[in-house]
Amino acid sequence: MMKALKGVLNEEKIAHRFGEIAQPDQHDLMLISGVGSAYPMLRSHTLLNNLHSIMGPTPLVMFYPGKYDQASLRLFGKSGTVGEC
Repeated sequence: MMKALKGVLNEEKIAHRFGEIAQPDQHDLMLISGVGSAYPMLRSHTLLNNLHSIMGPTPLVMFYPGKYDQASLRLFGKSGTVGEC
């Protein structure tokens, strides 16, 4: 199934479509939530890389499911620290 969806879920195509629909130049800030639902079919870091040129000066915040305990972030409830403050 992943192979069949790979062409449709191309991060570059999704980024361009997002830009067409969301029109980031018309907003002061863009928020995206629910990205955990697309994992592992869609890699959010690759999507962010493709959105960089489309977003222009409009800031983008992407919310990930996980736990933050003031010292570390654990994405998707998995063990292993993503970042430390």
